Amino acid sequence: RIEGIDNLMVNFARCCQPVPGDQVVGVVTRGRGLSVHRLDCPNAFEERVGKERRMELTWDVEGEKAFVVKLVIHGSDRQMLLGDIANAISATGTNIKNAGMKSLENAALGIFLVEVKNLHHLQKVIKAVKKVPGVLSVDRQQYFEGERDMESV
Repeated sequence: RIEGIDNLMVNFARCCQPVPGDQVVGVVTRGRGLSVHRLDCPNAFEERVGKERRMELTWDVEGEKAFVVKLVIHGSDRQMLLGDIANAISATGTNIKNAGMKSLENAALGIFLVEVKNLHHLQKVIKAVKKVPGVLSVDRQQYFEGERDMESV
């Protein structure tokens, strides 16, 4: 919600993938309207963009909008780990946009792009994945343009 401003093009930053519930800040861009970033995103720090280009925002999302979030999952390598993680995510009513895993000396590394409705939904997904046997950690990670899925971690 942007008080007192109409007809402003608003887009969600791909670098930090904000979802409703996150603390956010708006950054006035050059030629692309307002970009919504998580407050902890380095691309929105005052030192980087200047105080005059930052704008306070609150969430006001209509309908069932989906927000893509990148999850990085570390675990012990075992058969069916990818399938079990995918099933855990799907069981929360979450769409998986992209998924991949690779093995690294008895360890597994997975990157999943998932669609969530808000921060509560994201936390539900993370909790479900952490319950999968062999999963050691699940972290939300920023996605930077030009980054390749499995090669980026």
